[in-house]
Amino acid sequence: MSVHERLHLIWLAIQTLCFSKAITCTMLLLGISQPAKCDTKYEIELPGAESKGVIPGQPGGPQIVQTPSDMPFTVKNKTTGKVIVSIVHTTNDEVIQVPGTADVEQWNYYPETIEITIPDGADPSQAPIDIFDLPTAGGYPGLGPLPSGSKLMSAGVFGPVTGQFYPATILTINDLSDLPTSSSNDSLITWDTSVFGQTSGPFFIARTTMPFGELLVPEPSSSSLVTAGLFGLAFAWRLRIDRAEGSRRSRDSWQLRR
Repeated sequence: MSVHERLHLIWLAIQTLCFSKAITCTMLLLGISQPAKCDTKYEIELPGAESKGVIPGQPGGPQIVQTPSDMPFTVKNKTTGKVIVSIVHTTNDEVIQVPGTADVEQWNYYPETIEITIPDGADPSQAPIDIFDLPTAGGYPGLGPLPSGSKLMSAGVFGPVTGQFYPATILTINDLSDLPTSSSNDSLITWDTSVFGQTSGPFFIARTTMPFGELLVPEPSSSSLVTAGLFGLAFAWRLRIDRAEGSRRSRDSWQLRR
């Protein structure tokens, strides 16, 4: 390569570098120097109110009862609008002390929705989420606090994926207007208080913190469905061959008898 050709290549390289820097400076000025990071929002839909049945009264003093119940939920990717976990059920467990003199119709009251935000690039299964519920009493609608003298002694939720029990922290509020609308782990919490007939407390709140991955119950994978489909096709094909073989043998046997 001649000296002239080398100088020409160096000149082209300098022009390319200057053009690249000009483009970079322009993007910086426009605020588009890097692809915008996109956080992902997930929304958990809960049942709102859930009946836990009637705690029968026992005259003679307070009684302590354990009241496990079903807790259905749905998980949706709010960023894309796609439902990623259909209705799944897990167990919510509570130990309550009630006065014991009369029957108590107990209900669990949950948020309508809980929203969490996962930063771009983070693993959603490791993100913590807070699940809230209030043990309440009365008819539906027309819920209210537990009878005077009651106490929520312990509570928690079993993880749907691992079955691990996550104990709750017990809080107390004096009015439903004090219900949390966010937490250190939940970016948004919505409630429907129209089902209450009495909004003043005290109310007990169970706050259970668990990994969000516990709610990401795996659906049947596409590979599993394909494998099942192939087995089905193989079985049908084998059945067809067996029937054809049986027909051929019957035909041969009939011809021999003739």
